[in-house]
Amino acid sequence: MRIVVQISKENKLSLDVKSERRHIETKKPISTSTQQPLAKTQAFESFKNMEELEVIMDKIGRSKATVIEYLCEYINSTDKEDYKIYITDEEVQKVSLASKKVGRDRLKPIYLELREEVSYDTIRIALAVINRNKE
Repeated sequence: MRIVVQISKENKLSLDVKSERRHIETKKPISTSTQQPLAKTQAFESFKNMEELEVIMDKIGRSKATVIEYLCEYINSTDKEDYKIYITDEEVQKVSLASKKVGRDRLKPIYLELREEVSYDTIRIALAVINRNKE
């Protein structure tokens, strides 16, 4: 404290100045949580209408990864086979055989077992179909 007093005297600064507390108003960010269910609902409706993934991405303003995630949820939530526009029975069969050999815990072993010929997105969709059919 002595140092503060000394420096204040040397620079002719007053020690009894009250500080002004400024209240800075911050705006809260707009929550997007209300948009998420709407986007998912729109995506599910688009899956029912068998729209292409790129069209759905543009329509709901979400990335391909998010749309694929929604598609997997959709596949698991319905008995309909309207997902077949997005994946063939042959692709599901390939992934099924590979996953029996290397397991389903991780995607990369399946991807490698399929000699990198089947995309990760296709593997995700196929696993959703396989899981749905097991129930």
